[in-house]
Amino acid sequence: MKIMKKFLALVFVLSSLFTNANNSTTTLTTGNKLKTTLTLDNVRPGQKLILKDLHGTIMYREPILHQGDYRRKFDLSLLPKGGYSFELDKGFAILIVPFNVDNSTLIFNEQQKRLILKPIISVDNHTIKVGKSPVVDYSVKVAIYYESSNDEVIYTDEISPSKKGYRAYTLLDNMPGNYRVVCETEGHTFTKHFKI
Repeated sequence: MKIMKKFLALVFVLSSLFTNANNSTTTLTTGNKLKTTLTLDNVRPGQKLILKDLHGTIMYREPILHQGDYRRKFDLSLLPKGGYSFELDKGFAILIVPFNVDNSTLIFNEQQKRLILKPIISVDNHTIKVGKSPVVDYSVKVAIYYESSNDEVIYTDEISPSKKGYRAYTLLDNMPGNYRVVCETEGHTFTKHFKI
């Protein structure tokens, strides 16, 4: 019951975060062709700004050190033609600001900006709980690994978009060792390691 209360409180916080993040201002202002200024409001220390290509390769990473508005100029002229995104990792959520580089110009579509709420993963004794916020409408693939010499997958599952709340998975008492839960959603992978 105690875990359920914590889970529901976390869902409430994430729902508030989702609402506030969708109302936040994110702008890419293009200057001289591929020179741009990224502006993000309401950033906090500990958050991370990441620039990725479509394959997930990290091109740039910067920790956010100050609270308030973030503004930085970027020279993207060395990027090859293709799709990219700025991602602000907020802890429980990731704000994604996609853009394209095409013929020495930067193309930013405000409507493609989105927020991904990370799956909630908790472990209590031999029970793993994986959940997602009720405000999201995407699926979460779950894989549980027993970390041994052959790193075996012991269970896989998919939480469909229509499912709200969490799923609980109970591990055997007679299998002590290191485990890993891997959740995939919206092109992102989230991992939690733990020991029983």
